[in-house]
Amino acid sequence: MRCGAGWILGAIILKIATAGVAHAEYPDRPIHLLVPYPPGGLVDTMARTMQEPLSKALCRADGVDIEAELVRNGMALAFVRYSRDYVLLEDQARADGLGMHGHQCEKPWDWRARQRADK
Repeated sequence: MRCGAGWILGAIILKIATAGVAHAEYPDRPIHLLVPYPPGGLVDTMARTMQEPLSKALCRADGVDIEAELVRNGMALAFVRYSRDYVLLEDQARADGLGMHGHQCEKPWDWRARQRADK
């Protein structure tokens, strides 16, 4: 059952990615991909794997990489489990004390790991 859902999800993602390339104006509003399966499963892993190529095609505003801008300004973290694209930007934001790096914020994945360990 899950394998079939994974193929369907993959087909949808592929359709979205190719539609974004075909139309210069696409997308004209945010796209939210909801994966109705628990974290760590096949479908979740597949969606996270496809996130990077999709975001490269879709996460732009006026030609600017939105993810890079968020990380550069300390408003997001580079999630190195799936991509190392924004590590240098995060390091620079941390060195400059921008955004969340100016505070003692715990990384979400560290917090979740600690929560799992406490159970």
